Amino acid sequence: MKKEYKEGVMVIVQNLKNQFLVHHRSTTRKVFPELYELGAGGKVEPGEHPQDAAKRELKEEVGIIDDPKFLFNFPFDYKPYGGTINGITHIFQTIYDNELTGTCDEFQWTGWMNKEEVEKIALSGKMCPDTKIAWEKFKQLL
Repeated sequence: MKKEYKEGVMVIVQNLKNQFLVHHRSTTRKVFPELYELGAGGKVEPGEHPQDAAKRELKEEVGIIDDPKFLFNFPFDYKPYGGTINGITHIFQTIYDNELTGTCDEFQWTGWMNKEEVEKIALSGKMCPDTKIAWEKFKQLL
């Protein structure tokens, strides 16, 4: 089977209370249904720069218009359909303390959680695999 390459972005959103924006993915999602993820994210479109993809996903998924700060990236093998998709995930961060204007229908729940609550989800096995890697790396920056 031919290996594909995928580039993704994730924007970790924090508020001034040091809480993190968390989503519970919809049951209808093809990849990682019913798992939890942080902030906003998705794939980098062909010809799109990761910074632009992060800004786009942030606006599309949670209605935040911002230019998030790049933190780090890591390799990630996406295996949603039985094949192997080699890729890299770019992690960004933004601080947002206003009311959210809405979230997309990809999620069945969206809300703010403190570090301990996010850590509990990570340890429970209910966090998307790429989000778990990003969370473990991000904690080292706190």
